[in-house]
Amino acid sequence: MFSSRTARGGALAFLLALLALAIGARAADATTFTVTTTVDQAGTCSSSGGCSLRQAIASAADGDTIIVPAGVYTLDPSNGELDVTHGVTIAGAGQATTTIDGDGIDRVMRIDGNATTATLRGLTITGGASTQAAGGGLSLAGPGPVVLDGVLVTENDVVPATGGFNEGGGGISSVTSLTLNDSTVSHNTVTVGASEGDSGGAGILIAQGGGDLTLNDSTVTDNTATVTADTAGETTDNNGGGGIYMDGQDIAVTDGTVTGNVVTVTGSLQPGPADGGGGIYQFGDNLLLRDSTVALNSASGPGVAKGGGGGVFDGGNTSQYLDSTIADNATEAGRAAVARRRDGQFLVSTRAFRSVALKISEVPIAVARTPLPRAGHRHHHHRHAPRARE
Repeated sequence: MFSSRTARGGALAFLLALLALAIGARAADATTFTVTTTVDQAGTCSSSGGCSLRQAIASAADGDTIIVPAGVYTLDPSNGELDVTHGVTIAGAGQATTTIDGDGIDRVMRIDGNATTATLRGLTITGGASTQAAGGGLSLAGPGPVVLDGVLVTENDVVPATGGFNEGGGGISSVTSLTLNDSTVSHNTVTVGASEGDSGGAGILIAQGGGDLTLNDSTVTDNTATVTADTAGETTDNNGGGGIYMDGQDIAVTDGTVTGNVVTVTGSLQPGPADGGGGIYQFGDNLLLRDSTVALNSASGPGVAKGGGGGVFDGGNTSQYLDSTIADNATEAGRAAVARRRDGQFLVSTRAFRSVALKISEVPIAVARTPLPRAGHRHHHHRHAPRARE
């Protein structure tokens, strides 16, 4: 008679065998599409007629991989943006050699409906131009997360045709969780003409209700946001973020660099107390900067007079600045490094705070040796209802 231990061991081996078969079957089902032309052709890939990037995207399903060889893939005006609806991997030959160019006619790519993780790897997204609310280079609607590995998002632009709320994201706008690994977001612009609040983020905008933003060994640099508040609106503040605007959940920057970003906020008859953040505007939950640099960013304009934060406008919950440098940021408001608005926990373990007229407003610096526990999810108190991103 078999012992109970033997029986349990046999059952475990059987389950592991089934799992291996399932994984093998899933891997076998995955398809790799190789793009064979830089011409932006619509339709789907065929065995005889070649395969464009757009056709490969239309043909791929969850778990599939699209190989994009070196070259410049310029969008055709008649086809519009690239629409990714599955959790696929789009892999270029490297950001220096594989470029997807919107050519100033439309947003470059929208990822919407991916139930699983969508990954962009080794390519450049550039030339996006959108008159919609947000997302010049990339618009990420989820619900699945998105990962950028070795991606450059540069020289994209958003100029919303009408005023509204949560407008911006010249490089990237997202309402889902976004991770950047060894990636750069640079030289993107946002010009909002009639903001109803919570707008900016020339490099990256995580909209209200969005997910986490994680930057690992990544750079956000030389992005420019110009936001003019709608003077007829009841709430026109909470604008900012030359580099990053976070209105979702947690933001974590590790071995990252946020430099040379600029935000200008004007137009409000009574500027609100929550405009600013030349480098980072944090209005989500928790903020972590670890081994990172926030430098040479600036926030200006009448809308920043009561806010500030040439480096960081910190309106989140728990904040941790660990072994990081916040230096040489500028603002007319006098809070050149970090402006702090909420009464959450605030931890600093760095000696590299230096700036023009450094001030931490409302909450004193509490130097601590150990990380603070993660705070619970904070409920947003916006006077606007969330709306779907276009």
